[in-house]
Amino acid sequence: MDLVGTGRRLKSAELLAAANKLGVDAATLRAVLEVETAGAGFDARKRLKLLFEPHIFYRQLGPGPKRDEAVKKGLAYAKAGSRPYPPLYKRYDQIAAAIAIDETAALNSASWGLPQIMGFNHKAAGFQSAKAMVASMLEGEGQQIEAFANLLSDWKLSDALRNRDWRRFALKYNGPNALKHRYDKKLTAAFEKFSSLAARAVARPGTNKSFVFFEWILAGVVTLSQTERNLPTIANVGARDFKDLACWLIVQIGPISLNVTTPSLGLAPNLVQTMLDTIESIKKSGITIMLVEQNTSQLEKFIDRVYVLEEGKNAGESSIEALRQQATRV
Repeated sequence: MDLVGTGRRLKSAELLAAANKLGVDAATLRAVLEVETAGAGFDARKRLKLLFEPHIFYRQLGPGPKRDEAVKKGLAYAKAGSRPYPPLYKRYDQIAAAIAIDETAALNSASWGLPQIMGFNHKAAGFQSAKAMVASMLEGEGQQIEAFANLLSDWKLSDALRNRDWRRFALKYNGPNALKHRYDKKLTAAFEKFSSLAARAVARPGTNKSFVFFEWILAGVVTLSQTERNLPTIANVGARDFKDLACWLIVQIGPISLNVTTPSLGLAPNLVQTMLDTIESIKKSGITIMLVEQNTSQLEKFIDRVYVLEEGKNAGESSIEALRQQATRV
């Protein structure tokens, strides 16, 4: 099985979708991802990250000639930890050799992608087989995080996450030795880090509270107190910080309007597309966006109304459909 995928990294909008599915804020999901995942879904060659477990392969194969062959080749053994794991680059030869013996058992015996979901947990992740799960994960980290959200929902862990009951979460997710390995403490520390980084919204005394000044922008890393939640109504931001800021605002503050000035200015073409995808996903979530942009050709698919400014004055306005018809006639 070819394990080379797209290499596509996780987008903020995909992180938000997974957080919304679980009913948690982005800081909580980020904490889980930091402690429980591989850090990235692909290696430098865009191969899906994996960790093959020979003791699981031993069990998956069961008694018989296939197991005997696997044991002889060092691909299976009865007790976990009997040998050290090979480095990542050698694991692809390892899984290929295991697949040659029994594909289903091999795929069930490895953990996959960013969330490192065991193949035998494919049904909880929303798939009929480990092979189908791996095929989906090859499409990108967004698909991997979606599978992770499915798994956590199936295991009834959403409530523990919403309550930030890290002890309960760790015992269920990591097993009976979780507390021994301090997974609950690691999760607590990760959440505190993401919740307290200086992505602090400050409405300064004596200033227009429609403006929110950000000392640092990192999507979903701060939990606003009730007092702070009441301050911002409109955030005015530029291209550099818009993507993360917009996602952060939606998760932490709720429905607002965003004024965005030339978000594509100075960005590489691939980043412009990422920016536009983010704007479109924010619009679909019900957020009102007032967008100042000269690159109108790429905005047509999601804008509703157009205002033309000349020297700071409104020189005309129309629906996007009327503007298209006018352009066609010209």
